[in-house]
Amino acid sequence: MVFPEAAIGAPRFPAPLADAITSDYRARGVFVYPDNGVASVDLTDDTATVVLNDGTELTVDLVAVGIGTAPNVGLAAAAGLVTDDGVVVDTSLHTQREAPDGERRPVDHVFAAGDVAMFPWTSPLKPGRIEHEDNAVMMGAHAGRQLAAAHRAAGRSGEPSALTPYTHLPFFYSDLFDNGYEAVGVLDSRLDMVQDWHDGLKAGVVYYLSGEKVVGVLLWNTWGLVDAARELVLADVRVEPERLQGRLKP
Repeated sequence: MVFPEAAIGAPRFPAPLADAITSDYRARGVFVYPDNGVASVDLTDDTATVVLNDGTELTVDLVAVGIGTAPNVGLAAAAGLVTDDGVVVDTSLHTQREAPDGERRPVDHVFAAGDVAMFPWTSPLKPGRIEHEDNAVMMGAHAGRQLAAAHRAAGRSGEPSALTPYTHLPFFYSDLFDNGYEAVGVLDSRLDMVQDWHDGLKAGVVYYLSGEKVVGVLLWNTWGLVDAARELVLADVRVEPERLQGRLKP
């Protein structure tokens, strides 16, 4: 594994946890090259020679490149819809079009959902996209219901029906060998963090704060608390960091 950060998961996790994950990977036989990058790759029929930024040369059987994603907004932009880091939608998942007066107005019967949709999450979260299964499933289903309801209403009266706001805050998750986590909101290790460990670094809860409000919760090997974590983020209230210790218990 080759990556520019100091440890696996360093952009999301507290440094002690990221270091522990990296040590676990190494103990399992994974060669880890942090603070590094790929300078070149020379492919042959059977192997690849990879040269890292520090000059390290590796001969490998397979190269898997993780370079992130970019939303494909070409179709939406060509249709005159508002795009940013994705296709911009309102709380009902309507796409937007900019009117001559500069105001953005919803486009009837045109919705966007899932990874590509830039959604106005409620405070304390900022507008953005979420690329994960729960959001794709829940937002996609909601957009389908919206479109069906609007179509039925238009067929009856010629007027679109009142639409229902999308209020679900998705969770996301991953497994790292024997470890796993579930999380909601923003996980950014540059934020203030309150760490509440139940068993050393084996299990615990990490709260991410911005402006003294909880904007994200990491449940590390701690299960059954996604709904409680979601409610804590959506409460949008200032909290005293010391009062977060023991707030969510496994």
